[in-house]
Amino acid sequence: MSIRGKVQPGFTIVELLIVVVVIGILAAITIVAYNGITASANDAHRMADVDAVKKFMEIYYVENGYYPASNNILDANAATALSSGPLQGLSPEALRGPSATASTVSSWGQWGGDVISAGMDYSYKSFKPDGSGGVQNCTTTTDTCSQFQIYYKVEADDSYKVITSANQ
Repeated sequence: MSIRGKVQPGFTIVELLIVVVVIGILAAITIVAYNGITASANDAHRMADVDAVKKFMEIYYVENGYYPASNNILDANAATALSSGPLQGLSPEALRGPSATASTVSSWGQWGGDVISAGMDYSYKSFKPDGSGGVQNCTTTTDTCSQFQIYYKVEADDSYKVITSANQ
């Protein structure tokens, strides 16, 4: 290109398009990698929380001879569980899922057969003998619960993991 007889240096439209495409590819790779790292971090957070709660449940069993009922650590009762209940001494952070806000007391909900309650990261379900060799849900504070299961969702493969009590 010349203006008044002088050649002006510059980029052609093809060169500019190549640069834009390369930048787009690099941005896409970065976004995909970031999402994978975030999912892995959230999964590690959930596993650490579940491990901490399981340890407290096992300690509770050793001290009392039974596990706490399911409703003792769900969202509505979590503050009591942490202050004077089965999770006394546990860090409140262990009850908050990776996506929870600071004002969330608990990310634990009911297990609905194949999913955790909406908006929750975890589920705790306890069981008691049903008298015929099987087990049934253990929900009231007067129940003597002999087993428990903790469910949590794994973001990496969109599956649910189950952690069981030592007394299974």
